[in-house]
Amino acid sequence: MHGDEVTGYVTMLRLADSILTTYGSDAGITNLVDNLEIYITPLANPDGTYHGGDGSVSGAWRGNANGIDLNRNFPDPADGQHPDGNAWQVETIANMNFMAAHHFAISANFHGGAEVVNYPWDTWSRLHPDDTWWQQISRRFADTVHVYGPAGYLTDLQNGITNGLRLVSGGRWPSRLHDLLHARQRGHN
Repeated sequence: MHGDEVTGYVTMLRLADSILTTYGSDAGITNLVDNLEIYITPLANPDGTYHGGDGSVSGAWRGNANGIDLNRNFPDPADGQHPDGNAWQVETIANMNFMAAHHFAISANFHGGAEVVNYPWDTWSRLHPDDTWWQQISRRFADTVHVYGPAGYLTDLQNGITNGLRLVSGGRWPSRLHDLLHARQRGHN
């Protein structure tokens, strides 16, 4: 979402390449591709990432070409349709339309900065109905990183995981998909 957070961009390109090159030879990858719909958006904010020019990510900045933080440009159940006070950007509308056209079971949104797995919810104080599962899968991810990553990496907050509300209010998160879809269906803009 943020143009200056490029690690997720490169990681998603590598994921797509890995899926494409191991399909048919890796049973696990082949099973996933054959039985799931997988969508990868490597870069949601090219204007911000290539703000300094088309040939380099040097000069990347957080916002889009209009200087808008796209992560805060989505409707929020607590903060309203335009929590950032800006009109929905073309990227925001495209994301909401895409989400409305597909039924997602799980998704991820990569950011730079805090080293933590942020699981749902970001807005509601009540726990997600699958909170125990989210904690387990987040803990498994973080613990795997602890085994294979450098010492001290992904140890923020609760040793690498946190409930979203403890970290941030609002933003484009899979836990808010239901509200985004209903906002679009009601024709709010």
